[in-house]
Parts: sequence; C-alpha cells; structure tokens
Amino acid sequence: MNTMISIRNHEYYMDTTPYHALRNIEKGMNMMNKTGEIWTVDVSGVERFAVIIKDYENNNFSSGLLLSDMRNEYKTYDVTTTHGVYYAQVSMLTYFYDNRLIQFDRKLKDDEYAALMGEIASTFGFSAESDKLPVEVEKIDQTDDQSLAEDLREDVSALETALCAQEEVNRCMEKKIVRVEAERDVYKDLYMQAVMK
Repeated sequence: MNTMISIRNHEYYMDTTPYHALRNIEKGMNMMNKTGEIWTVDVSGVERFAVIIKDYENNNFSSGLLLSDMRNEYKTYDVTTTHGVYYAQVSMLTYFYDNRLIQFDRKLKDDEYAALMGEIASTFGFSAESDKLPVEVEKIDQTDDQSLAEDLREDVSALETALCAQEEVNRCMEKKIVRVEAERDVYKDLYMQAVMK
C-alpha cells in the first residue's frame, strides 16, 4: 500500500481498531513474494513501470529494472505490460522500497522471467545456470606460499613508507593553509580599514 495509514479517524480522534486492521493487511501484502512481477513504482515523484527481479521479503525492498518506453543504444530487453511494450536496460539493476510500489500490473510467465534472467546473467558475465562468477582459479603450490608471503611483506612495507610520506605532505599542506588563511585575514582587515576611511 502506498497510502499512509493514520491512527486517527476522519474526525481526528484516536481510533486504533481500523489502524491495526489496515496495518495487518499491509503486512500481509508485503509478505507476498513479488519476484517476476511488473509494478508501477514511484521514482522521485514520477510513476514508472518496473520488473521485480528479486523480492527481499524480510527487508521490505526489491531489486529490479526500470522500464522505459524508448529503446536506447544499450542492451535492452523487451517487456510487455498491460499498457504495451516497454524496454528494460538489463545492465541497470536498481532497488525499490516496498512503500514505493504503487500498483501491480502483471506477473511475467515462467519462460519470460527465465529469458530475462538469462539476459541479465549474460550481460554481467554469469552463466544462466549458475549464481557463481565465471572465474578461473589457479592452484598455488606450497613453495609459492613463501615467495607470496615475501612479496606481501614488501608490498606492506612500501605502503607504510608511502603512508608516512603522505602524512608528512599533509602536515606541510596544513601549515601552508594556516599561513595563507592568516595572510588572507590580514589583507581583509587592511581592505576593510581602507574602505572605512
């Protein structure tokens, strides 16, 4: 529900019974899984269609794709709503809080949702069957562990040296800033005195 539930009635008296009833209805609506559904979403005061990719039920937000009525040069996917064909830019995942969901449009069929997820997976370099990144893992011999540890120690030492040098540069800059501010104040006072004469 997008409307704000008031604990007061139309005469502005405290009335908890309808308040609690409406809150329970709202909780029930938020408990429904919205994955694969198309909703009208409030985005900074503008209503837009969005496809819910993943509904995080316990956290009251969802990830999804905003739909546009125009195709652009980026990789888009056609999504049919009850109002016509819209385009989802599959590389632009975003989040929606449940209180920004305005109106349900329709639920994607299983094959439509699978095709959209496959398109998103290929855009980000995942395989459609796996949630894991396609990375190659090199085996490291135990003899390499010692050389790796030596390299890491050298890197840490170099970083510590660079950090000390940066701290010295920061101290010098702070001194210069203080001096410049003092000079500015002196010239400002001289200017004000000249103007007052």
